[in-house]
Amino acid sequence: MESKGNMVVFSDHGHFADRRDAGLQLGALLRNALRNGSRPRTIVAGIPRGGIMVAADAASVIGCDLDVIGATPLISPVDPEIPFGAVAEDGAEALSPFLPDGGMGHDWAFAERRRKRAEISHRMESIRTAIPTSDWSGARVLIVDDAASTPWLLAAAAETARLRGAAEVVVAVPCAPIDVCHELTDKVQLVVAGVATQGALRSPLEVYRRFPHVTFGEMMEKLRNAGVRTRAS
Repeated sequence: MESKGNMVVFSDHGHFADRRDAGLQLGALLRNALRNGSRPRTIVAGIPRGGIMVAADAASVIGCDLDVIGATPLISPVDPEIPFGAVAEDGAEALSPFLPDGGMGHDWAFAERRRKRAEISHRMESIRTAIPTSDWSGARVLIVDDAASTPWLLAAAAETARLRGAAEVVVAVPCAPIDVCHELTDKVQLVVAGVATQGALRSPLEVYRRFPHVTFGEMMEKLRNAGVRTRAS
């Protein structure tokens, strides 16, 4: 494990069997990374959909509550492989300084942000039937996704956590490029990555052996099961 300032990286190479394996390993890494600090109330907040699958298992390892943070990337039809930003709940957003090429312009980007916010609102209405909203004021919030190829999604989610009164914001992913980790250090108190690749992360399958599509139903079942474990503890 390597620790530099407010960034903790376990390795620059390695593999996870699947999202469950990634969540268990990330949970152990987070537990160790946070062991020497203060012990505020801690919440693990997963980003739908795949991030929730990882976050639920990480929360079980750490022994803390699970929550959800609605966030989604902004994708250009010109280059759908590279997000140019992200929006999250409570009006939070993180945008690349460069709009995608192709003449889409600022009007299109504004409309796309508004459309994505409506999608998040609709999705979260359904998600809240499985897991209630928790109070983040004064808490340490650990924001978890299943992978990160750019900083935008995690940065937007971190802004939502700050708007909700989190005392400390940590972002944690099983895998991300090292330059993305560095960029996020300016936005949160701690960045934790299981694997930090030296170059771009073109596909999660560079790090995961299995990375299947997560359906909304699978995600909701994971949330309900996590809720049952929390109430029983």
